[in-house]
Amino acid sequence: MAVWDCLAPGGILVAVVSPGWERPENETELLIFRRWFVTVRVHQEELSEDTFTESAPPTQSRLIWAVGEPLVQ
Repeated sequence: MAVWDCLAPGGILVAVVSPGWERPENETELLIFRRWFVTVRVHQEELSEDTFTESAPPTQSRLIWAVGEPLVQ
């Protein structure tokens, strides 16, 4: 979330994540993150398991991108 605060107005933050991001060791952090997550414009797309087979074994992954609020003129 700290990176989000550094994003330029209208900027896009993109991440490729494993399903494990939804099951962290610290449930408190997950709750804080989920509360923040619903306040931003977020898009998600499941990637096929063979997306990264050239560099890693087949694994589930998800593309997440969030668009920052544009600068109001």
